[in-house]
Amino acid sequence: LVRVTADAADRRPVASGDQVELGWDAADVRIFAE
Repeated sequence: LVRVTADAADRRPVASGDQVELGWDAADVRIFAE
């Protein structure tokens, strides 16, 4: 499960299993799951 902000998702690919909190805004969060 990966949680990143839309901004982070736009500029950085994420791998399944990574947990990323980059200035994350609860109002705009994308959740990636395999």
